Amino acid sequence: MVGSYVLLIIDGHESHRSLTFQALCEENKVITLCVSLHSSHILQPLNVGCFALLERAYSKEIRVLATVHIGRIDKKAFIASFAKVFEPEFLKTNI
Repeated sequence: MVGSYVLLIIDGHESHRSLTFQALCEENKVITLCVSLHSSHILQPLNVGCFALLERAYSKEIRVLATVHIGRIDKKAFIASFAKVFEPEFLKTNI
């Protein structure tokens, strides 16, 4: 709607508390609601329900890869590892 305000939910990161950021929000009719620092993951259901499971499985896979390949993990190894855990972990039931 023209002339309406919008709500932007942000975490307590210092870049969000700058006068420049707040002035920009005010100028563009954006109301900010600041949640506690480092709590956004709790308040975002996809992070908890979907991505947390994927992140844990991927981290486990990367730890295995890192122990086998001492050194750098290149893009090819990254994609292969991610593909290996994505399908079994990112399920419709989790979403």
